[in-house]
Amino acid sequence: YEVDASKSGQYTLNPEVPPNFESKKIFIPTLKELRPFRGRFISEVGSYLVQTYGNQYIIPGIEYWEYIFKNPNQAPRELKDGKYYICLGSILRSTTGHWVIPRSRWSDSWFYIDYYWPGNYQDPLPSVVLLEKYFL
Repeated sequence: YEVDASKSGQYTLNPEVPPNFESKKIFIPTLKELRPFRGRFISEVGSYLVQTYGNQYIIPGIEYWEYIFKNPNQAPRELKDGKYYICLGSILRSTTGHWVIPRSRWSDSWFYIDYYWPGNYQDPLPSVVLLEKYFL
């Protein structure tokens, strides 16, 4: 990955992500299902999720991360178990110029948000959040 501090704040979005999240149900693949990807590139996890669940679910990015942070009372209770969850639908440039993946964890009454380094999918394995597909 290219590191460039002058590009701090850059990000990507998943264009399939719906404009609202209030009525969207989430799906969290089990860590047992994702364990075979330990030590492999995180992009392989994303490819697997799209191939396996792409007909029913989308991979949210920073839009969802921001939504649960700003609206903790509307966030699904499944995300309030104290585990780390990543939103693979976006990558962001940190202040040092490194690419990172949005990550969150519930802490008592609010979401703690930070970043997951995108190299290899490593321990402790974070869970991945998927959203039901937006059908018109």
